[in-house]
Amino acid sequence: MVIDIFILCFLSVTTRIASSLELQPGMPNVCTDQELSMLGSSQPCVQAFTRMTKVWRQGCSGHSWCMGYERRTTYYTVYRQSYTMERRTVYKCCPGWRHKDGEKGCLHRICAPDTCFNGGRCAVLGDQICQCPGGFQGTRCQYDVNECEGNAGSCEGYCCNTIGSFYCKCPQGSRLGPDGKSCQDVNECEELNGGCQQGCVNTAGSYHCECSPGFRMHTDGRTCIAVNSCSVKNGGCEYKCVDTGSDVYRCECRKNYRLTTDGKHCELEDPCEEGNGGCAQLCDSHGALPQCSCRPGFTLSRDGKGCEDVDECRVDPAKCSHGCVDTPGSFICVCDPGFELGADGKQCYRKH
Repeated sequence: MVIDIFILCFLSVTTRIASSLELQPGMPNVCTDQELSMLGSSQPCVQAFTRMTKVWRQGCSGHSWCMGYERRTTYYTVYRQSYTMERRTVYKCCPGWRHKDGEKGCLHRICAPDTCFNGGRCAVLGDQICQCPGGFQGTRCQYDVNECEGNAGSCEGYCCNTIGSFYCKCPQGSRLGPDGKSCQDVNECEELNGGCQQGCVNTAGSYHCECSPGFRMHTDGRTCIAVNSCSVKNGGCEYKCVDTGSDVYRCECRKNYRLTTDGKHCELEDPCEEGNGGCAQLCDSHGALPQCSCRPGFTLSRDGKGCEDVDECRVDPAKCSHGCVDTPGSFICVCDPGFELGADGKQCYRKH
């Protein structure tokens, strides 16, 4: 026989944060808020256990009844408690207001000396809790007013917002007027002629330099140089400056020299033409640099310019069949007594 037993393990509990049910949206000084509720619920769970039970049976041998055992299974249901978090909208009094039972909305102010920020004071009338000073706003005067929004603080130039106030700033070339909002032009030419060497012309918010007739403006925009540029530091030429007219000039070099790529400095066309390029014997021109070498029988010294004699008799004694005598840049062969030098100048033959 199966018996179902229902056992309640946990009571269902729902916990909610209390809120005033009388407050509704649209009522004076009523604000919406979100709050979390903990919701508990019971979840069924079926379990079973088995046991052996004594029973009487008929038809036993020698007896009409006998005692026996029978397996019985019992099922029962338990409940487990589970919890979930639920977010819901509630209606409460806005900060600084409180509600009394029976009233529609929050009609009573709550304002203490530390309620209002930034110098605000508790308001006596109106819907605001705090009466804010200029430059601040909010129910508790906690927000700065950006005076630069909208009309930009009535500044002619730039508006710079600060905490509780603002100030105006003018672009370069102008200064703030006495009213603190308008901008007045600065005459840069009044101070040190604006840095100009000759003429200075003031313009709205700026200025520029000018040169007198016969002069032209340098690339720095301030210095004036003569139209004939050769009259100023030789036009930058290393040797000679030639004026070609129409504010154009060119540099020239002396004989055997040519202009470098900058058009002002000079370099040798053939460095070997002057002092043999500093070489003791042979000089080869490679661009603007000389390259020294030596004639046969000589070798280039370590300084790369001088030449040293090569002792051929020491390098190759077999050049001569008998004897060898070194000479500057060469050598001669000599023969022993009773021999004479052959036509090749190297072999010695016995005299006949």
